Amino acid sequence: MTSGLYKYVVFEEIERSTGKVYEDPCHRIMGTGDELPNTDWVSQNHWCVPLYYAPKVEEPAIEETA
Repeated sequence: MTSGLYKYVVFEEIERSTGKVYEDPCHRIMGTGDELPNTDWVSQNHWCVPLYYAPKVEEPAIEETA
């Protein structure tokens, strides 16, 4: 799986999850009556790993001596 750097989805429960991306599948929201067991399973069993942005650290300028 490749992360889009928005959320990283895993299928093992983690202690510090940042939530779920697909809380309610589209077919349930729209009330189509479709039975999509795999989609229902994913919506119930996925977790999002926390992603942290680490800004680039600016190094102090080195003064040149003559």
